[in-house]
This record gives sequence, C-alpha cells and structure tokens, in this order.
Amino acid sequence: LGFIRCLSPQRLSKFIYISSTDVYNYKSTETITEQTKTAPQNLYGLSKVFAEMCVISSCQAAKIPYAIARLGPAYGVDTDKTLGLGKLLRDLISHKPVIVKNGDNQLALLSLNEVAEAMVSLADANLKIANIIGCDASLKVFVKAFCSQVNSNSSTDWQSDGNPIKLNFKRTIIAELLGRMPAIICPSAVAQMQEQVQAESSITK
Repeated sequence: LGFIRCLSPQRLSKFIYISSTDVYNYKSTETITEQTKTAPQNLYGLSKVFAEMCVISSCQAAKIPYAIARLGPAYGVDTDKTLGLGKLLRDLISHKPVIVKNGDNQLALLSLNEVAEAMVSLADANLKIANIIGCDASLKVFVKAFCSQVNSNSSTDWQSDGNPIKLNFKRTIIAELLGRMPAIICPSAVAQMQEQVQAESSITK
C-alpha cells in the first residue's frame, strides 16, 4: 500500500491488482458476475477480499485509476509441475496414467496466454472489476480435449465424490476483453506446454 501511495498519477495510467475468483462463494448456484457480492469460503479468498479493499482505498486516495482482475484457475507453461492441474497436464503430455477426481467440476479454466491477452485489454478498458475466467466446460471435457490436442494415450481413472463444483459465471466481460468467448482449449498454450515437457525430458535422458 505504501508503494501505491508513492506512485504518481501523472506517470501511471492504471494500477491493476491480480486477485482471485476465490473471493466468491464457490458453493453457490447463482450466476456469478463482477457485481456478485464477495463471500469467500477459505482464508485465501478472504485475504484477497481484504487486499482488494486496501488497493481500492489507496488508489482512490492517490487518485490513481485501478482495476481488479479476479483470476480463475489457469494452465500453461511453468504452472505447478508437482501438484494439481499442472502435474495432471504434464503427465498427460508424457502419456502417464492419471487419476482425475471430480471430472464433473466446472472450474472455468483459462490458459495463461489468454490471461495475458485479457490483462493487456484490461489496461485500456473502462472497467473496475473483471473476472478473468474460461469457458463452462467440465474438467472431464477439458481433459479429453487436452488429450486430443497432444495426442495423449494416457489411461485415465475418473473418480468422483458426488459433489462437483459448478461455477456459473457470466462471461460478458471476459468475452469483451478477449474479443471472443473463451474456448475449451487454447492450442498455442497447449503447444508451448508440450514443447517445454519434451525439452525437459530430452535434458534428463
């Protein structure tokens, strides 16, 4: 916050804070928009709500234009290689058997390439808050599309606890920022991941 107060509004066109969609209630069935009231379900989401409030008040006091970018789960080059989605996708590229829990989850996955594209557009947009999220495909649909893109023959063990997360986002703003609706898969992001995994594999051989 001290950093924001030291910035000059004459030299800074906009301050963009990267927040998270964890500020919303992921258990809710209502349609989530940028105007939806925040209701975090974990400490991480709560910390993001607090940070957003601090950024907004500091930027307003310093008369600096600002925007809050609430990012959903993202995939791409250099995402976590040992845990979660990053490991799953790298294993698929490497044709390793995988276990996918709750394939019916709708997580609004978006590639880092599209995140970067949306952030560039947000810098010039007249928006205070933007949900940077992907399409409404389930994790199962996403994984199958990913496998098709990388020609993976991984065996997949689909598991479920019967309680899928289904984030029902309205995608008007992200479509405006991208100039299109987000697709299930971003081919360029997948190709970059594939190149990275193959390069690392060749080094370790």
